[in-house]
Amino acid sequence: MEMRKGLTLRSLAVALFAIVVMAMHVQYVEVILADGSAVAEQALPIPAVTVFLGLLLVVAGLRWLARVQLLEKAELFCILLILLIATPIMTQGMWHR
Repeated sequence: MEMRKGLTLRSLAVALFAIVVMAMHVQYVEVILADGSAVAEQALPIPAVTVFLGLLLVVAGLRWLARVQLLEKAELFCILLILLIATPIMTQGMWHR
């Protein structure tokens, strides 16, 4: 069984882009709409899962249509972990409240 690296330059670049998209989602839902739902502060951060599922659809679509594998499974796992850790830090740790 071959071990693949999950934390690569490619996965870090995609993770940073996903964090920016997630930050826009959190800003819109929790600050602009201000509905009091606190979606980013749940046990499973909803913005992180939403952005990751969108990324997963793009990766799967590219693999199916163009036969190009954009990210490996290990890289996707690292991106998911980065998003799950970044969401509560962005809400409570940076600008929210």
